[in-house]
Amino acid sequence: MARIINSFTRSHPVQNARQRAWNGMRIFKRFSTVDLESSAEISTANLQKYVGALRRAGYVRLERPKRNGRALGHAIYRLVQCSGPRAPIVRNDGSGIYDPNHDRFVPFPHAESEDAKDDPAPVASVTIQEVDAHARSRR
Repeated sequence: MARIINSFTRSHPVQNARQRAWNGMRIFKRFSTVDLESSAEISTANLQKYVGALRRAGYVRLERPKRNGRALGHAIYRLVQCSGPRAPIVRNDGSGIYDPNHDRFVPFPHAESEDAKDDPAPVASVTIQEVDAHARSRR
């Protein structure tokens, strides 16, 4: 049914899971994925992909890595760049993130160039004496 012209009702867009997760990040500032899963009602896989993309783009940083076997050993993240209320959108092609708050594209930094992927990395030859000397210096 169409909305009547000049009516007082407004449509309320439904928030998607990543928008709810972004809202949680903005509220908590320092969070774990477990905190966001319960508050944003988002799947673990979806949240991990989103937080990973935000981390690659520089919006989130890892504050404490995961500590297996310990109570409350979840990885802790910190929101370092809060651009506004609208959630950044991850591009499907994996090239970066679109930030609708500033209307800009934030590319992911590439660890290595496209040419270097074809060539294997050169293997450095190390002698046993160098390994022993390094081990002694680390003690």
